[in-house]
Amino acid sequence: MPYNEKSRANLKTYKPLDELTEEERQRQIELSVKGGQIRGEQIKNAKTWKEVCNDVLKTRVNREKAVKYIGDDVDLLVFDEKGLCSLQEVLTIRSMQIASEGNVKALEFMRDTSGQKPRDEIDVRADIMTDADRSLLDNIKARLERETNG
Repeated sequence: MPYNEKSRANLKTYKPLDELTEEERQRQIELSVKGGQIRGEQIKNAKTWKEVCNDVLKTRVNREKAVKYIGDDVDLLVFDEKGLCSLQEVLTIRSMQIASEGNVKALEFMRDTSGQKPRDEIDVRADIMTDADRSLLDNIKARLERETNG
């Protein structure tokens, strides 16, 4: 977006470091340190997507909620002494139901999550340097050493 006169007027102008007084320099350093500390705290306290997802999946649900999600297949779940199971277990059964209905993506999800995913990377190894290349490099190295020492 091009700057117009109004937006230019709102821009804060900064002095180059060599034009700052010692007090102004010290204040900038203090503000930088304080800002860095605050940002470090924000990063430390922020949960990652992985942490949030893991917390959600650990949520315990009762039989009634499990039935709501997966219906009669609730008998496939193992409930603890309080009558609860994890949401992860419920969602796994639901994914299995969807996969059994012919949904290929759900089937791939079940396969991949169970650790049976085929490898995506291809291991390619090739030694492209020939003996002639190595000999040439040795000759160049020897010539450079002679020029440097002689």
